[in-house]
Amino acid sequence: MKHIGIAAVTAEGAALTDKYICSALEQVFGRYTHPEITIHGFLL
Repeated sequence: MKHIGIAAVTAEGAALTDKYICSALEQVFGRYTHPEITIHGFLL
């Protein structure tokens, strides 16, 4: 499984993106396989 990086502008957007990625990959790889995800937030 590869590493996925998310550049977050808002915490809510990052959480939705993370949930979408995990849900989409669950259908492909199975229920207990999750990618390594790093979320980087920017200070505004």
